[in-house]
Amino acid sequence: MKKKFLGAALALTGILGLSACGSSVSDYDKDAVVENCKTVDYEFINTSDEYTAKNNNITAYYVNDSDVVYVDAEGYLKSLDGIFDLSGVEFVKDAESLTIKANDETFVITPDGNKITMSDPSVLSITAETESTDYMSNTQYVDSYVLEGKEISYDLSDYEMNIFKSDDLYLVPFSIMNDLYGSINYYNLCFNYDKFYGVFPYVEEENEYYDDILSCHKKSTKEMRTHNYNNLAFLFENLYGLKEDLGFTDFDKLVGEYKDGLLSTNPNTYNSAYADFFSYKLDEGHSYIISGGYEGDHGLASMSFGSRTSKMVSAAYALMYSAPGNGVNYSGDTAFITFSSFDLGTDEELYDSNGNLKDDAYEYDTFYLFKKYLDEARSRGDIKNVMFDVSMNGGGYVATLIKILGFITNDDIYFGTEDSETGSVVVESYKVDTDCDGDYTDDDAYTEFNYYVLTSGYSYSAANMFATFIKEKNYGKVIGQQAGGGKCSVLPIVLTDGTSVAISSTNWSGVGVLDDAENPSIIAYEYGVTPDIKVQYRYFYDWEKLAELLA
Repeated sequence: MKKKFLGAALALTGILGLSACGSSVSDYDKDAVVENCKTVDYEFINTSDEYTAKNNNITAYYVNDSDVVYVDAEGYLKSLDGIFDLSGVEFVKDAESLTIKANDETFVITPDGNKITMSDPSVLSITAETESTDYMSNTQYVDSYVLEGKEISYDLSDYEMNIFKSDDLYLVPFSIMNDLYGSINYYNLCFNYDKFYGVFPYVEEENEYYDDILSCHKKSTKEMRTHNYNNLAFLFENLYGLKEDLGFTDFDKLVGEYKDGLLSTNPNTYNSAYADFFSYKLDEGHSYIISGGYEGDHGLASMSFGSRTSKMVSAAYALMYSAPGNGVNYSGDTAFITFSSFDLGTDEELYDSNGNLKDDAYEYDTFYLFKKYLDEARSRGDIKNVMFDVSMNGGGYVATLIKILGFITNDDIYFGTEDSETGSVVVESYKVDTDCDGDYTDDDAYTEFNYYVLTSGYSYSAANMFATFIKEKNYGKVIGQQAGGGKCSVLPIVLTDGTSVAISSTNWSGVGVLDDAENPSIIAYEYGVTPDIKVQYRYFYDWEKLAELLA
C-alpha cells in the first residue's frame, strides 16, 4: 500500500484571531436560526488520478435565502468517500453538537455560539492512499517524537459566519469545510454554482477540466464578496504561519488599502487587489496566486514586488542567463550537480509496463537524478568533492528532500515540524534505501565525497531546507549567497470565488533535533541559511573557480 508523505502538509491550523472582520456595515446575526432552507444536489467530478471517488454528487444548502453555500458536515465528508478514508472515522451526535472522531482526536461542531473545536489538527488527516504516486518509496519510517500543543477553537461569529442545526443536520459554511478538510489535506473543491470539482491540490491549466471549472455560473453579489473576504480573514488569522513576522492579528489591518478592492463585485477590481496584495503586501515566496477565479482574468499577475521578493527576483535575473540546466559538470576533482526543483515522479513516469525503472526516470524524480550522477562521479574514480547547485531551485517535495539526504549520510534523517499556533512539535525519523535493494540496514550512502551546496537569494523552501540540513548536521558546507529562505510548508487554497492561491502555513519545517531527554525541536530559517563561504554571483558557474575554493 502506498502512503502519501504527510510531513509538513497537514497540521496547518491555529488559534482564533481576536477581532471580527468583513464589511464595516453588516446585518449579520450571530444567533440566526433556520427559517427556510433550499437543498440542491450538484454533480461532483473528481479531476485527480491520485484518488478514486465513490460518489458523484454533493448536496448544498442555501439557508434563509442566502447566496452562501452550506454543507452538512457528516454528509459532506461521506460524499467524498474514496478521497477520504472513512473507515476509522466516527460521527457522534447529541442535542448540542456533532463530534467527528479520527486518529484518536476530535473535531466538535457546536451551532450554539458557532464554534468548532479540535483536540489536535491530526483529526483532519483522513485522506485515502494515493494511487498514482508513491511518495514514500525508498523511505522507511522509524519513529516519532512529539511535543503536544494546545487545543484549537474557532468562533465563526468573528467572521460573520453561522453554523446551523436543522433537524439532524449540522450545516457549516462550505468554505470552512473546504479550508479545514480540503486545503489541509491538499485536496480542494471548486464550486462554480454549477458543479463541484475536486482538484489536487488546486486549479492548474494542465487540468483537463480547467475551462469548465473556471466557468462562471453566478455573478458575484455583495454577499458573496463579503463572505469571500471573511473567509480570507479566517485563513490569514488562523492558518497563516507568518503573522508574527508581518506583525498582525487583525486581517483588516494586514490587508489595509486593498480591502475595498477585495470586497468589490467588479472582477477587474478584486482581481487587481488580489494580485497586488499577494505580490506586494505579503512579500514572501510561499504566498502567491496560482490561478484567477470564475470571473475575469484567470492569469492574475502583478509587476509590484515587496523588498524581499524583489531580492529573489534580482537573484534570478542575475543568474538565469548563465545558469546550467539539470545535470552534472566537472572541474578537477569536483562534480557540480545542478537541479532546479525537488521533484517526485508518478508511477507512470518512473516505471514501464513491466514495473522496471525507466532510463529517463531521473528527469522526473530528483532521487534518481542524485543516484545517476553520484554513481557517475563514483565510477570516475577521481572525484573527491560534490557540490549541489540549488542556486535556481525554488523548492519542491519534502518527501524528496528526505530521500536525497540518504545519499549523503547513513544516519537516520530527522525531519521536524512545528505548529506556530498550537506550539506542537513533531520530529520524525526515517531510513533511506539509496541502492534500491530493499535493505534499510546497510550503509549505502555515498560517504566518500566531501559535500557542498551552492545557494543564492533564489534558493527557497526545500532548497533552503536542504542547505540547512547540510550545514546544521555537519554534512558539508554551504557556499554562495544567503538563501532566499522559506520555512513554512505551503497551504494550497481555493477561495469561494474560484481563485487558487498558496499561503505560508502554520507548519514550520526544518531539521529535527532531540535533546538528551528526547524532547523535540527544529532548526529552520525563514530568511535563509547563510553560507560558510561567500561567493559573488559572477563566479557562480565558473566551475574552475569554485573548485579552487574547495582545494
